[in-house]
Formats: sequence, structure tokens, C-alpha cells
Amino acid sequence: MLPSVSKTFHGRDVFAPVAANFAKGRLPSDVGLEIGDYCVPSYAKSALKANSLFGEVLHVDDFGNVITSFSEENLDKLGAERGVSLRVRFGRKTWLIRYCSAYGEVDVGELVAVIGSHGFLEIAANQSSAVEKLRAKTGMNVQVSVT
Repeated sequence: MLPSVSKTFHGRDVFAPVAANFAKGRLPSDVGLEIGDYCVPSYAKSALKANSLFGEVLHVDDFGNVITSFSEENLDKLGAERGVSLRVRFGRKTWLIRYCSAYGEVDVGELVAVIGSHGFLEIAANQSSAVEKLRAKTGMNVQVSVT
């Protein structure tokens, strides 16, 4: 990283020089020490209790997809298989949403549960906005179970 690191612009002073080193073919071990004592923030964790997953909305993207804290591994432990309906509760409202591999496996406008590109369960609406239907917000509690 640069000898003087800004308190407000780490992208330039820390991450960009590291990326440049990787682009030159250097290994991570050439650039710095491996971090082994990192912590996972509590908001990124989910729990399996009584045949339900409990977590929260991590993000709502620009397409209106609702990204949850549930990983594909969490869904596997729950026993969810592609094609089944999931009972998904946001706040006080519960929805039955089919768990699929891709958005296009449901009709236009229909809600669908998929594992997104970052490996987390996202609730989407095919060619539409799930957040408009669900009224979900970042930080909102989510419960998922298999019907």
C-alpha cells in the first residue's frame, strides 16, 4: 500500500496498490500476511432452529432483488431442494416462493428464490421488482422453511 494512507479513501491507498501487485503476477503472500483472526459480523450469520432458517435482509439491489443472509449451505441443511416451495416470512407477512436455479423458471412477475451470484439466497421477481411486492428493507428479519 502507499506510504501514507488516507482515512477516507482506502480504495486508492490500500486496495489499488494491492490489485496492481496481483496484476503484475505477485502472490498474496508477496503482498502481505494472511489474516486468520477475522470475524464474521453478526448480521451476516443465520441460524437453523426447529426446521426454519432465521436471518435477515443484507441488501436490496438496484433490480429490486432482496438478498438474504442465507447461504446455499444453509438451504441444504434445511433440506430445501430446487423446485420446492419455501415459506418465506418478512416481518409479519408470509409468502410461498418457489426455490429455483434461475429467474426464468417462473412466470413474468412471479416471485422466485434463487442462490445469487454471491452465494446467498435472494428473493426476486422475474422481470419485476421483488422489493415492491415484499416491502422488504435492509436489516429486516427473514424466516425460511420448506413447505
